[in-house]
Amino acid sequence: MQNTYTFLFYPRGNDIDKNGKAPVYARITVNGKRSEFSIKRKVVLEKWNSDTGRIKGKTPEVLELNKYMISIQNKINKTTYSTFKR
Repeated sequence: MQNTYTFLFYPRGNDIDKNGKAPVYARITVNGKRSEFSIKRKVVLEKWNSDTGRIKGKTPEVLELNKYMISIQNKINKTTYSTFKR
């Protein structure tokens, strides 16, 4: 049996705060079953790039948040790969 796996980040646009920021969530789908969790960060929706799953810009805050999301994704990928490899 072949396992399927996808991972993505997305802002939850229906939960915007008074500053116009939406919480960022991660979604993992394994063999058709989804699981989501908040990464405890917020982003302005206009700065979100849906194609890359990252924030647009070069400010230190944007670079730090994109780096944080990459580190989360790397940890999840490493865990998932070792689980599938068994």
